[in-house]
Amino acid sequence: MGTITPYETVKGRRYRVRYRKPDHTETERRGFTTMREAKLYLSMVTMSKSKGEYIDPASSRVPVQMFADSWLRSKQPPMSKPSYYITLQQAWKNHVAPVCAHREISSIRRSEVQDWVSDLATQKSRTVVLRALGVLAGILDVAIDDRRLANNPARHIRNPPATGPGSVASISRMTRWRRWRRVRRIRPSS
Repeated sequence: MGTITPYETVKGRRYRVRYRKPDHTETERRGFTTMREAKLYLSMVTMSKSKGEYIDPASSRVPVQMFADSWLRSKQPPMSKPSYYITLQQAWKNHVAPVCAHREISSIRRSEVQDWVSDLATQKSRTVVLRALGVLAGILDVAIDDRRLANNPARHIRNPPATGPGSVASISRMTRWRRWRRVRRIRPSS
């Protein structure tokens, strides 16, 4: 449980919510304009604590770089092949780190990740885009496992379409398949 107390500011009355975190330290959040907002916030915190899903907002104010180092270490040989590890390092260094290495993990939004993927897809191949997205998603998965994030903003992102001569979506390949089906129907079966 917690308490809600009003206080006065230049802009009028505001409300402060004080509650205990799961580690039994006391914390507060201020600035609620209505009592209803404060009660709603307190009930959400109480519910998340009772479900074991509470995530301290202060603990998610760490840079992505902190989790990237541990995630890359977990992918080092012998955990994965050296050639695969090199591609992960390159994807991190060339595509992910310039965009979000120094950002706080809690500041990354799904819409920003989608914009980044869309922008990267105009410049790089689908494989490079998917690998860079996979690196970011894997790093944020570590943050979820450490209970620093509730969900991963890099998951469920719309990927660039598969096009080219080897893809199922290729028009020429579909045309060849349709012709083959027509020929198969016309031939008499023996």
